Amino acid sequence: MSSDNTYAIGAVSRLLGLSTHALRKWEIRHGAVAPARSEGGDRRYSRDDLERLTKLKELVDAGHPIGTIARLSGAELDELLGRRPVEPGGDAVRIAVLGGRLWQALQEAQEKLRSITIVGHFENADEALGIEADAIVADIPSLTENTRLELQAIRKHTAIDRLVIVYRYGSISLAESLSDDRTALFARPVNYRELQRALRSIVADPYVQRPAIGLPQHKFTRKVLTDVAMMAPALACECPRHVAQIIIDLSDFEAYSAECEQTKPEDAVVHAMLRRTAATSRSLFEDALIELADYEGIDLES
Repeated sequence: MSSDNTYAIGAVSRLLGLSTHALRKWEIRHGAVAPARSEGGDRRYSRDDLERLTKLKELVDAGHPIGTIARLSGAELDELLGRRPVEPGGDAVRIAVLGGRLWQALQEAQEKLRSITIVGHFENADEALGIEADAIVADIPSLTENTRLELQAIRKHTAIDRLVIVYRYGSISLAESLSDDRTALFARPVNYRELQRALRSIVADPYVQRPAIGLPQHKFTRKVLTDVAMMAPALACECPRHVAQIIIDLSDFEAYSAECEQTKPEDAVVHAMLRRTAATSRSLFEDALIELADYEGIDLES
């Protein structure tokens, strides 16, 4: 099959928003697809492969483990996509929304919230007495030192323990201090995939690690990055070494900015911005390293 009718792994990765590392695991470990190979041995994905992977990605984002759906037929995948995904316990997560603007935004995004059922909304916590829901998703525009008391009041008036807070203003350090196994916080604009994961975490499976507050998680340990940075002499191309070092430097600056945010409250807003910028840049370079490792045959699992 000519390359005009197929896709390289990097192109599929970008189209799906899934790392090349994950794509290879889905193929080798779970048998999700069996892409053809070019004369040089590179994977070439057909349009049917891409369509199947798109369905699998959508179902995984909705809460289905890849290991349970990877070998299903196309018809079985379509059947799953045609109904609301089943969460642990048998049902979608039921949420009540505190705040009219947030409720409207979630209503408009309902197609993206495949594992969530909105059972009602209210403007004040005391209006929600007796409402039955698994969690409250609340619009709190600004995080302050009084926010903890606000959360206690919401729990008291609604008798619902699990909370997801959506805020616009507030330091990351304060958001992290308010987050626990019953409470998740998201800065606007809301990433709806992460919102669903957080709800599944605090409602359905409290042992699943939630994403860091407003920041992409680290994809590699320090040891892996150091090993890649030190193995350059054995490679024809030194780009992996340079990229690994950039990730290390960005991680260090990210940690430095977080420390400054806590120790220099007068400049907390600036350092929060720098921390987000470093984390976003670090995540992009981590994705680049995954593609480089695939090209160079570097094992990033150790």
